[in-house]
Amino acid sequence: MQIGRWVKYARARLNASVRQGSDRLDELEARQQAELAERPWLAAAGEAPTLDEAKARLAWEAEHRRRPGDGSVEGQAPAPERDAADDAELAAAKLVLDQREQAAKERLEQMRRELKAATDEPGRRPPG
Repeated sequence: MQIGRWVKYARARLNASVRQGSDRLDELEARQQAELAERPWLAAAGEAPTLDEAKARLAWEAEHRRRPGDGSVEGQAPAPERDAADDAELAAAKLVLDQREQAAKERLEQMRRELKAATDEPGRRPPG
């Protein structure tokens, strides 16, 4: 009968569709992994980016602005023309990030000095 033949045909079509979908999914996952490797801040889990993520994004954007070409990134429209105000805003943001990083380093160093002083005093145990 013809039923067995139609079942084989349907099975072959179904397997081909599944295989094609799987290949497409693998391709999309590879593209996403490559994009995440290039732009790690996209994988951030928090609501606000960390200092390192913000610095990485600013550095990445600055690097792509210096590259020749239309300034576009795959999946994005070409970057609009920048003016002096944009450059000043970017410089101000970078300055603020650098100041915050320096302040954080100073606070960390002060905490380390305080902990060291607390452990160096005889008869005194470190807090915690």
